Amino acid sequence: MKRFLIEAIEAFLIICVMALCLKACNGYAEQITEHRKVVAVVDTGINLNEPKLQPYMCNGLSHDFTGTGLQDTNGHGTNIAWNVIKGLNPQRFCLSILKYYQSDVNGNINLKNEIQAFHFAADHHAVLINFSAGGAQTSIEETVVVSRALNLGIIIVVAAGNDGRELDVDNYCYWPACSVIHPKFHVVGGLDQYGHKMIYSNYGKRITDWALGTLFLDLMAGQCRARVRRVRMRAIVF
Repeated sequence: MKRFLIEAIEAFLIICVMALCLKACNGYAEQITEHRKVVAVVDTGINLNEPKLQPYMCNGLSHDFTGTGLQDTNGHGTNIAWNVIKGLNPQRFCLSILKYYQSDVNGNINLKNEIQAFHFAADHHAVLINFSAGGAQTSIEETVVVSRALNLGIIIVVAAGNDGRELDVDNYCYWPACSVIHPKFHVVGGLDQYGHKMIYSNYGKRITDWALGTLFLDLMAGQCRARVRRVRMRAIVF
C-alpha cells in the first residue's frame, strides 16, 4: 500500500499548533541530557551544511534510521526545521532530527523507521513529536508507540491528510491521525485565508485543530509568525 509524504512547503500549518502546544511543555523533560527541552522532528533529515540551523540542534540527539545519513536530499525535513525554529527560543528548546524516510524503499521499511524514530524520541524525553506525514498504511506497532509517547506526557502533532475526505467514514482513515484520541494528540486540518476548510484537507471528528493561512501566535516571551501555503501531497511508495 502507499503512504503519502506531505510536502508542506514554505510554512507548514502544524507549526502553528506546535507553538501553542509548547506552552504546555514547562513541566516535562527533567531527565534529558541536553539541558534544553527536546522537540523531535520525524522527517527526511536536515541540511547539515546550513550553519544557521546549527544553534538549534540538540547535542547528540539526532539520528538517522535509514542508513543514508542525516543529510536531507528531499528538502522536506529541512523546510520543516526552518519553520519550527521560527517559534523556538534556542536557549530553551532544541531540535532532535530523526530521519525515517527514503523515497526508493518499500513502504514497510519507512513505517518501521518511523516507529523506531518515535521510540527514540520517547526514550530521550522529547516534549513534542512532530510527524508531518501519513497515509493509509498502519500497524499495531505504530499505534503502540504513539500511545507510549502520549502516556509519557509527550505532545504529538500530526497531519490530518490531504485527501479531502472525512476520517472514520466509509472505512477511510489516515494514519497515524486515526491512531488514538488523546488530549495531547493533535490532528491538524487546514483552513484557507477566509477561515474555510481547504478543499484538499481531510476533516471530521478526528480533527483537533485547524490552522489558518496566516497566524500570529504568542510563544513564550516572543512572537511566532507562521505563514501557511497550500500543502501539496504526492504518492510515494514507503
